[in-house]
Amino acid sequence: MPPSRSALPASGKNTSIVWTVNGRPVAQSSKIERFSVKTDKTQITAKYIGQSGSQIVEEFDGHSGSFTAVVDGRELNEIEDASNASIIAGTVNSDLGLNITSVYADGTSESHAYPNVVLQMEVTGARGETTKAAFTWMTGSNRIPLT
Repeated sequence: MPPSRSALPASGKNTSIVWTVNGRPVAQSSKIERFSVKTDKTQITAKYIGQSGSQIVEEFDGHSGSFTAVVDGRELNEIEDASNASIIAGTVNSDLGLNITSVYADGTSESHAYPNVVLQMEVTGARGETTKAAFTWMTGSNRIPLT
């Protein structure tokens, strides 16, 4: 579900995150205030006797990122609780995923699914302020283009 175009800023992008379990959407966070996604790689440098310079090889390790969302219901806490219950039970939390959609100022958009996500959540709030949840996440899998 792409974010509303009416909320699109004059520059930058508007982001929506859909939480999935076994590929099925279970919740949406459309009040994203900040987000980041990066490709994780390991660089291996090799130097060989008798040769000048180095060879650098990269290995793909997955993706990771973070985002901050406004908490306007209990859905985010329920996702964190389900993730924690899976860890406590000793099962691999491989069924949780994120679908991230960004709509850019020029009207274009892109969506990617990030499967097999593990996450950490921190909720902050103060009297008179909006409650926010900060998430950090990672996956060892490659992202899947949706659009």
